[in-house]
Amino acid sequence: MVGAADAYQEMLRKIDDYVLRRIAASAVNDRADIVRALEEAEFDVPVRGRGCVTVLDRTSGRQWRLEGLAYGRGFRLVALGVATRRSAQ
Repeated sequence: MVGAADAYQEMLRKIDDYVLRRIAASAVNDRADIVRALEEAEFDVPVRGRGCVTVLDRTSGRQWRLEGLAYGRGFRLVALGVATRRSAQ
């Protein structure tokens, strides 16, 4: 049986994997793009902290806090030296 903490961590991993796939596909260039991608995936993003974002499932009301470089206020792929197809246009 999967506990609540395990279910939380599993969903957190799925959301993070979704964001990483969007980055790998050059579909996002900065944190604003990540927030838009999460909103397109039917999440609300009520908290945008200095180093994190919190996503809210509109249906269940569950929240997940995403932390790490990609979720930080100043995140930009170009600033990391990663050229994306979109940024090259």
